[in-house]
Amino acid sequence: MNLEGHSEITVAVLDENEISEGEAALGINSEAACGAMEIRLAAGGRGNLFATQNCCLLLDEDLLRQLNSSGSVTIATMPNFSFAPKGQRLASVKTSPFAMPKQDYQRAFGLAKDKGPTLQARPI
Repeated sequence: MNLEGHSEITVAVLDENEISEGEAALGINSEAACGAMEIRLAAGGRGNLFATQNCCLLLDEDLLRQLNSSGSVTIATMPNFSFAPKGQRLASVKTSPFAMPKQDYQRAFGLAKDKGPTLQARPI
């Protein structure tokens, strides 16, 4: 695509105190979830979690509320104890657009790592 004679445009330039939305989404997904699921990154700082086999989704609802209250991360999931067939999207994790302050990322990542997992996909 050519935009007024330019073949590329820069949307955001991260500074040393920021982490990219994709890197943040991947890191938080990796710590927040475990079991029979895979992470598929999507545009806009989002990571979708899909079941890799038939499973039951287990949630730590208190930890989910804590992460969703952080201001930089939002996790939307199927309800606790839901059955999910292989290929079903179980959850979406959304981070701040373009970049996330490293301090916010470290807080959310640490919470997920220390108290997690938030989501578990247990095979049936």
